[in-house]
Amino acid sequence: MTLDAFSAGEILFIVAVIAASGFMHGIIGFGFPIIAMPVLAAAFDTRTAVLVTVVPIVAIIAISSVRGGGLRNSVGRFWFLPIFTAAGGVVGTGLFLAAPAPLLTLLLAVFILVYLLLERYGPGRFEFVHRHWVAFAAVFAFGAGITETTVNIGVPLLLIYFMLAGVETLALVQTLNFVFLFSKLVQVGTLVAAGALDAASLAALAPLIPVAVLALYAGMRIRDRFDVATYRRALRIFLWLAVVLLAARWGQEVLFAAPGARAAAQGGMAAL
Repeated sequence: MTLDAFSAGEILFIVAVIAASGFMHGIIGFGFPIIAMPVLAAAFDTRTAVLVTVVPIVAIIAISSVRGGGLRNSVGRFWFLPIFTAAGGVVGTGLFLAAPAPLLTLLLAVFILVYLLLERYGPGRFEFVHRHWVAFAAVFAFGAGITETTVNIGVPLLLIYFMLAGVETLALVQTLNFVFLFSKLVQVGTLVAAGALDAASLAALAPLIPVAVLALYAGMRIRDRFDVATYRRALRIFLWLAVVLLAARWGQEVLFAAPGARAAAQGGMAAL
């Protein structure tokens, strides 16, 4: 994978998507793959989208994991989450091979939608979840691992947990990035071991890192001005956006599941 494989227009498009996704990640503290993956996968394919984004996303989630200090109160408190996320990933891999992709995508969208409706008409923090935060953290992390490996989106479930438990903003952002930094490093290692990424590919994709990081810091400057209420509104907007993107992805999966639909679509693109 090198940028030489793309035309000048395609490179500009990739840079714009990376910048926009990094900016959104900076504003809310996460969300890069939810923005970048559907857009790039629609323009190219899922494999290309993964390979193009994996290098810049490791850089920005590493920065987001440590920015702001207080790691002992956030990452130190939720150190066990990657273990349950990894366990969920093992189960999710089996589901990915056995269950229809559109069904899994739809279930995640419905779960997020139910939470948003519940959160709108109920309390901002659920005391039962707050009192039993360790058990609920394990359950939601396990679920996030499943959705990360089945539909490549794991953030919403953990985000919902943190909002239910009333976790403070800094701990929420740092912990989410810490959890998915672990999983992304595993993903990079897997891609390297499989030969999908090598040193030359990593070097070729390195110029995307400053694009993502500069956009990240621009978004962070905006987030630093948010009060708690404004930030929670931004999180709800993010989750509504996730529902819309998942619904669109579900429609795309259903369409391409029809016999001959993908071939016809690819043929139409080739004719343009």
